[in-house]
Amino acid sequence: MSSTAHPPPIFPTGFGDFGRSPL
Repeated sequence: MSSTAHPPPIFPTGFGDFGRSPL
């Protein structure tokens, strides 16, 4: 699991659920 694969766990909720969960 690489942190670079997806944005940090803390970022705008512009991605919907992704804004609340790192996955």
